[in-house]
Amino acid sequence: MTALAMFGFAVNDIFDYRKDRAAGAQRPVATGTLSRQSAAWLATALLLCAGLFSAVAGPYRVVVAITASALLLYSPVAQRYPLTKDAYVAGLCCLPLYYGAQVGGKHFSWFSYAVLACFVLGREVLMDADELQGDTRAGVRTIAAILGGRQTARIGETFMLASAVVLIVLVRGGTAVLAAVATLVSLACLFAWPALTAGRRIQLSRIPMLVGSMALACGAA
Repeated sequence: MTALAMFGFAVNDIFDYRKDRAAGAQRPVATGTLSRQSAAWLATALLLCAGLFSAVAGPYRVVVAITASALLLYSPVAQRYPLTKDAYVAGLCCLPLYYGAQVGGKHFSWFSYAVLACFVLGREVLMDADELQGDTRAGVRTIAAILGGRQTARIGETFMLASAVVLIVLVRGGTAVLAAVATLVSLACLFAWPALTAGRRIQLSRIPMLVGSMALACGAA
């Protein structure tokens, strides 16, 4: 799944080359640090690695194939229907948890997937608020263009905090509960810290997202 995620980012950078350049995004392909041809070779190699790893991991290669297809289709769908892209990513991020459950022989309730999707949806909405100016220059009309950057940011933060609260109730086991509490506390501090820019908050939100993912994987039923 890590190899697939890297594949998805590479493919996304290739598809979004013109949009990212227009928006001034500091991504390797958009800035010319990495050519689109080199990025395509990298994406191919990563996809082959993912296929090889899945062959070793177990008989659930169909989930890997579905994930790869969804990653490949993300950019065309997002460009054509930008209002759907946040929900698309939220659903896409549930596939690694499902794959891990299948390979590891563990069951997760639908509520576990809903909590994960809610957090990712909130983070994507928050990113839309931060990228409003760049998306507008590139001609991409996201939810932030309709609601405004500040209102969209509040919605994104609310979704993320709400999912962190529910995570504490959802997980079982001392370590998992502790990790869930750490997710909520770190996230609340991140949003309350006045010195941070919106972009920096989004970058640092990867830390509580990682801790929350560990809590969910280890303690959810």
